[in-house]
Amino acid sequence: PALKTLEGLIKKYPDDRSINLALIDAYIDTYKFNDAKNRIAIIAGTEIRESYEFASANGRLYVQMGDPLQAISWLRNSINMNPLNDQDIYLLSEILIKRANFDAAKLLLNKCMELDPVNPDYRIAYSKIVYEQQDDQAAIGYLLGLLDEFGESPKILSEIAIFYYRAGRVKDFEAYREKLEKLPTKDKALYEFLIRAALLDERFAEIPGLVENLLQIEPGALEAMMTAGRVLFEDGKLVDAAKWFRRIQDKLDTYPKVQYYIAKIKYLSKDYEGALKDVQADIKANGENDADLTLMGQIYTAQDKLIEAENHFKKAQKLNPKSYESLMGLADISTKRNNFDLALDLYKKAQKEKIDEPIIHRSIGNVYRRLGQGALAVESYKLYLEMAPEASDKAQIESYINLMQ
Repeated sequence: PALKTLEGLIKKYPDDRSINLALIDAYIDTYKFNDAKNRIAIIAGTEIRESYEFASANGRLYVQMGDPLQAISWLRNSINMNPLNDQDIYLLSEILIKRANFDAAKLLLNKCMELDPVNPDYRIAYSKIVYEQQDDQAAIGYLLGLLDEFGESPKILSEIAIFYYRAGRVKDFEAYREKLEKLPTKDKALYEFLIRAALLDERFAEIPGLVENLLQIEPGALEAMMTAGRVLFEDGKLVDAAKWFRRIQDKLDTYPKVQYYIAKIKYLSKDYEGALKDVQADIKANGENDADLTLMGQIYTAQDKLIEAENHFKKAQKLNPKSYESLMGLADISTKRNNFDLALDLYKKAQKEKIDEPIIHRSIGNVYRRLGQGALAVESYKLYLEMAPEASDKAQIESYINLMQ
């Protein structure tokens, strides 16, 4: 509703500064990146271009799009023009922490804490730098020192528990989990922590229920809903996963990856036309990315449209040269074309990206078998069965091994 209101207002007042900036914010928040870029291009020809808000909007757009270099450049511009904008300073610090530039991030967070001393997010981010530059005990000590100032803040207690878990201090972790569960007010930080804890403990079956509890407090917790869907998807519960992804789609159809997962489920269910339609809709809403292009390659491969498949895998490779699935897709096409040397080279590149993936060894074994190199084929097949002892094609692979031995 808010977005539609803003789109209506911009038609009446196309030059209004506040409406333009609010509309860009709304597009970023709803992951309509192409719409945000188009609106930014329109106002780039006005005086708004010289404002810190313009630089800030670009910075936040590139953060959401996962382009840290562009985000860093724009956020620095924004901060230079408005050194008191602690939200952009914090955003920049988060990117620098992810890039292991801890000294620069520490300076930024110190500035954030000067500007807003009561924001626990700034303190928690600082504890992550303490963890990286010193150790888990120092990070825990830093956070424990904040409890007098912040009281039993669920956010801070959650981080202390996570650090205890990382340090292997399971009893302390359990004690803090119990402390969190006994807090009189059940806020979203508690359930966000319980979801993280369940992921760490690999108690995946509990996650959908915990997400339902979170949604009672925070109905718009789309990231948690995606976590529930992904967990079910990885567990092969495609029908249940699809229900979660549909719920997200009903709330915000442009949410990143939701249309991708729906398309992936259709692809696995052999609904290739439906899958293609969904993945193309995702690209239209969020722009090209290696995951969507790779899925299109897989769909075209399943339809035996190898030229289209190859083109999409190569486009995915340009965006992400380390994409395991696109390397496997290109290798499988080379195998189908009897281009075995190229296939082996591509499978081995894919192996470097996912060394613990059994299917690669089966694929390499198949190539060696077709080349008549029995000893090498047997070696790869045996590795495959060691890594996947319950494989559905175990009997067939064992028959190949017996034949070649």
